[in-house]
Amino acid sequence: MSFTLATLKTAIDEYTQNTNWGSTTQIDAIIKQAEERINYAVQIANFNTKSEAGLLATDGSSVSVADSATAPLAPIYFKVRSRISVTCSITNTSITVTPVSMTGIIEGATVSGAGIVSGSTVATVGVSTFTLSVAAEATNASAALTIGQPDTVWSYLLMKDYNFLSEYAPVETSTGTPKYYSFYNDAQDATPSNAGTFAFAPFSSGSFDYEILYFFEPTSIVSDTTGSWLAVHGKNALLYACLVEAYTFLKGETDLMQLYDTKFKEALQTLIMVEQGNYRTTYRSRETRAA
Repeated sequence: MSFTLATLKTAIDEYTQNTNWGSTTQIDAIIKQAEERINYAVQIANFNTKSEAGLLATDGSSVSVADSATAPLAPIYFKVRSRISVTCSITNTSITVTPVSMTGIIEGATVSGAGIVSGSTVATVGVSTFTLSVAAEATNASAALTIGQPDTVWSYLLMKDYNFLSEYAPVETSTGTPKYYSFYNDAQDATPSNAGTFAFAPFSSGSFDYEILYFFEPTSIVSDTTGSWLAVHGKNALLYACLVEAYTFLKGETDLMQLYDTKFKEALQTLIMVEQGNYRTTYRSRETRAA
């Protein structure tokens, strides 16, 4: 059984034995406080983490992520791997590509560049040519393309203060493979809407694939009244977190407050154990953060 907003409020009323203990606005705020408490204690795929992938341009120094629904709150990791830069001739109805060198080009690798449709990959590899999975927008006798290297090991950047990045690579001539990154800009900035910026150093010396994993604030059950991820998969943690917040608001009895707090911590620990057993995204073990 999972909660909807209505059934969650009913459960809170039944546990507190009080059906008129707060206004709708107050109760909604208490539920959001409970959700926030859980959100800051765990990181779970499909709940409060999201990945962003793309290409770092040559001489680039930052990546901006703007999403009104899943804006970045804090980073988990930032990783990069190099791409091949090669001059190619695109012919034969814009599908066949003849590069100056076939070194490192393999099937399934991503392809980008002027005239290349987003999401294109290497479909087949021949002796001196390869074909695109999606026809290019036009033929080009000398197209500057970059090609991914899916068999290349990812490099994980180390998080540093932004001032460190400014001192480490103060000018665009400080180029190379990115080693460090910093996260800045409040996720609630108005312009651009809900944007977070991931700056890195040194400036990229070529084209790189990147992937960023970050925390975001999930949609509250107050907004998604039919049920949220937490209301389905972490309903006990959600219920007891709400009861702790409700009894704090009501200035309830100490023994019940302690009981609900203990129940919340037990339910949260169960949620964390499930997350640790089923979701590992980095090459190193993550420390469980305190609730």
